[in-house]
Amino acid sequence: MEYNHFQSAIRDLSARWSRFQEGNLHSHAWQDVRLVKSWVQEGHFLRITSLIADANRRTRDTVIEDVEQTAAGRIPSDSAEDDDEEALPRPPAQRTSQSSTRLTYDIIHSPSYQVPVLYLSSEPLRSPEWLLECLYDPTAGIVGLRGTVSLTDHPETGRPVFFVHPCRTQEAMMDVLGGREDVDAVEWLFIWFGIIGSAAGLSVPTELAIAVQS
Repeated sequence: MEYNHFQSAIRDLSARWSRFQEGNLHSHAWQDVRLVKSWVQEGHFLRITSLIADANRRTRDTVIEDVEQTAAGRIPSDSAEDDDEEALPRPPAQRTSQSSTRLTYDIIHSPSYQVPVLYLSSEPLRSPEWLLECLYDPTAGIVGLRGTVSLTDHPETGRPVFFVHPCRTQEAMMDVLGGREDVDAVEWLFIWFGIIGSAAGLSVPTELAIAVQS
């Protein structure tokens, strides 16, 4: 994908997102889509943010505490059953804590590979293992994605981020497109989302895909 086609595609996608939001078709997958001025190339890159809820976790200490209380006949509760000696024991209450992680995806054109490259950061900062386990979908994207995700310096900010190495992107795109030459820039980018983006947790919202096709 040449740089001018990439610029056209992200401008079009950003405009479609704005109309998508104005129509109150709010997506639960993407929180924001915007163009960001590039400091190293002429033009812009695309930034997409999403918010995901962390899975409920039950800590080891909580499990141990509940087991000990159950063994001692003390069942944690705020109800009146605490004072009822004949009340049937209840299983330990599962204590959970739910928080959210903000993911920032920067899609930047690579002059060397001539394809978009996906850079990913999280707030709060997560480990590579957490990101892979949380975002990796074995049914989507290119085979061997785990081996293509690594840590690098963001080409615009210089900060350490994760990225999907673009070494296999052209090959994957050619496998999907075949010999098609009638693919416009936005369609090409949407196919790229399906191959690279979805495998890293960046699937195109269904409502947006429908709006683009209509």
